[in-house]
Amino acid sequence: MGIHSVNVYELPEWSIREMIANAVIHRSYMVESSVQVSVYDDRIEVDSPGMLYDGLDIERAMSGTSRCRNAAIAEAFKYMGIVDKWGTGIPRILRECEEYELPELEFEESGDGIRVIMYRKVSNAEEKVSNTFEKYAAMLTQEGVGNIYIRNIEKVYSSYQNDPFGQTNVMVWLECSKSKATNIMNSMKRAKIVEAVKGYGAGKYKFVSFEELA
Repeated sequence: MGIHSVNVYELPEWSIREMIANAVIHRSYMVESSVQVSVYDDRIEVDSPGMLYDGLDIERAMSGTSRCRNAAIAEAFKYMGIVDKWGTGIPRILRECEEYELPELEFEESGDGIRVIMYRKVSNAEEKVSNTFEKYAAMLTQEGVGNIYIRNIEKVYSSYQNDPFGQTNVMVWLECSKSKATNIMNSMKRAKIVEAVKGYGAGKYKFVSFEELA
């Protein structure tokens, strides 16, 4: 029989391929941009130019409803065996993420495209950070902050090293635009999970300690 190794991937290989295939098939070719795949320590992001097609929304797409923007490309991908039956891709990705015990797949809509984010399984140390963030998350929810923003703020909190931070730090940590960083900062200030710090220049904040929140 012999001894042989078996490759066990941290993320579901089929699902990653499906995310990229979907981005190519459903993107808008009227938008002068490209499908982008970004690999980070904690996640993979796939950006597809163009919003969802023909009145489709994220909730229905996740349930398996499909609207094909580029039928010729879709047929070519089906002929090559890259995709199977219409409407089965996203539900299968969600199932595989659950089987791999990964965090929930995340969808973000922007002004000119859609981003799908697959997070890797968190370690024990990251789980501890997540647990300590729960109190902040509850305060953000109470202020009406959406789940996508809360997830982004959790990334800010994970990057935070107890040093005063501001909008520029948020832009770097999230690799986002100035306007999005401003909205993130405003959401945290509105929920009162951060407080201004003096002596470090204007616009510097720190997360309120849990002792102060108790």
